[in-house]
Amino acid sequence: MDKTTYQQELQEVRYTDAGRAALVEQLMAAQTAAEEPAGRSGRRKNWGRRGAVVLLAAVLLVTAAAAATAPLWMRYFGGLDEQQQAVVDAMQTIGDGLPPAAEGGGVTITPISILGSGNQLYITLEIRVPEGVVFSTEKGRYDLMASARPREVTEMASYTSRFTVLEAGMEAPNVLTGVYEVTSSCDLGGGTLEVRGLSLWKDRGEDEWILEGEWNIPLPEDITGKQVLEPKVEGVAVETEHGTFTLDAVSVSPLGLWWQYRFDGTNEPVIYTALKMKDGSLVEPAPGQMILGHPGGNETATASFAKPVDLAQAVSLYLGNMEIPLNGQEAARVDKNVPVISDEPAFYDLPADGGQAGESEPAAQPETGKETELRKTDTGLTAASKPDSGEELTEFQQQRDECYLRTLSLSDCEMIHNEPVTDEFVYQEAPYGEVRFGIDYLTFAEDGYARVSYWSHADETCILAVYKDENGGTWGRAFRVPEELLYTEN
Repeated sequence: MDKTTYQQELQEVRYTDAGRAALVEQLMAAQTAAEEPAGRSGRRKNWGRRGAVVLLAAVLLVTAAAAATAPLWMRYFGGLDEQQQAVVDAMQTIGDGLPPAAEGGGVTITPISILGSGNQLYITLEIRVPEGVVFSTEKGRYDLMASARPREVTEMASYTSRFTVLEAGMEAPNVLTGVYEVTSSCDLGGGTLEVRGLSLWKDRGEDEWILEGEWNIPLPEDITGKQVLEPKVEGVAVETEHGTFTLDAVSVSPLGLWWQYRFDGTNEPVIYTALKMKDGSLVEPAPGQMILGHPGGNETATASFAKPVDLAQAVSLYLGNMEIPLNGQEAARVDKNVPVISDEPAFYDLPADGGQAGESEPAAQPETGKETELRKTDTGLTAASKPDSGEELTEFQQQRDECYLRTLSLSDCEMIHNEPVTDEFVYQEAPYGEVRFGIDYLTFAEDGYARVSYWSHADETCILAVYKDENGGTWGRAFRVPEELLYTEN
C-alpha cells in the first residue's frame, strides 16, 4: 500500500491536515520497518500489506464514531470552527467509553456522546419509546425531567440544567435525540444521571407526559481527563466598591469556569470573568452565573462558555480586575479599563418576581449544620435551609423571609401539592425548574413543618415545606399564599 492509497483512505476521517499527514507518515514508517531485512537479532516483525490494512481499519473504526457525532454537536452549538471542533473531538466520550443504555417499561435511553469537564456536562441521549408514539417538534416543546447526582457531596450542591431536542421522529417516529446540559457546583465524575420522565409542553397548556419512571445512567469516573486547568489563586483579592472577593480556588475548562471564594460585603455584585487569548482577544462566558452560598462564608460560582474553547490558545483568566496566568504564575492587577464587575444586576437588586423564567433552575442540597442559600443572578428565587438566614439582607427582606419562612400560618394558605417523601423533596413545578432539598438536613417546628423555600413569580407567591406527621412519615407540600396575606412593604 503506497502513500497515495493511505491518503485517499484517510480523506473521510476527521483530522486536521497536519494530523492526517502525521498519521500517514507513521503508518508508512511502520510498514517500511516491517518490510526491511531482519536486524542483528535475527527477529523480524512481518506486517506486510495485510497488517497495514488491519491497522488502517482500526483507525477508521475508532474515528467513525467521532465523525458520526460531529453533526449533532455542530447543530447543538450552532456551528463550530475548526479549533472548536478539534476541542470537541478531543474531549468527547464515545463508543466503548460510554455507559450502557438504561431500559425499563419499554423505553430505552442510550447515551450517544458525552462532553464533560468536572462540573460541566453535555450528554447526547437517544430516547426510544414503544411504537405508536410519534415525536414531532411541531406538537410543542419536549422537556426531560432529570438530574445529575454527584458521586459524593461534601459541600453545598446545586445545578442548572437544560434539555435541547436535536431530532424528533426523524430516525423513526418513536425516537427522539437531544442534549441534556448540566452545570453543577461540584464534580460530576462518577455520578449518576437520573431520568424520571419526558413531557410535552404545548402552547395551549395541554401538557402531556410521554413517559414516567426511573432510568439511571452512570457517568464516567473521569469526565474531565486533562481538560481542566487549576491556576494559582489562593488568597488573591479582587476589590470592588461593594466589597472584596478573596479567591480560594479556580478551575478553567473548555466548557466553563468554576471558582470558590469569600465575599466580605453585603450587596454582592456579579464579578466579571473572561479568558484572554494569545491573540489578545477576550472570550467571555454566556450571561448568567450560578452562585451558591452566603456572603461572609464560603461561596462557589460557575459560568459556562457558549461554545467549547481551545485552552491551548488561552493565556490567562480575568476575575474582576485581576489577571490570573494559566501557566502557574502569580496573579496581578490589570489595567483599569478591564471591568471589575459584570453588568448583570446583583441578585438582591432584583424585584421579588425576578426577571424572565429560564429553561431551568438550580436545585439545592443543604450542608449539614450550616446555613445554605441558593442564589442566581438572573432570577428572583430565594431558597434557604433555615428561616433565619437573613442577617445580610435588607430590613424588608428579613421581615419578608420571617413572614413566609416562619410566622405565616400555612393553614391559611392553599395547598397545591402534597406527596410522600423519604430522603429528599423534589418539586418539579417551581417557575424556574426543579427544586430539591434533602430531608435529613431539615429542622421541624412544633407544627410539624420545616419550611424550605418560597418564591414570588408572576401573579403568585408559593411556599415549599416538608411536613412530619405523628407516625414519623414525611410529606412534601407546596402552598399558594392568598393575595390578602402577601407581605408588602406597606
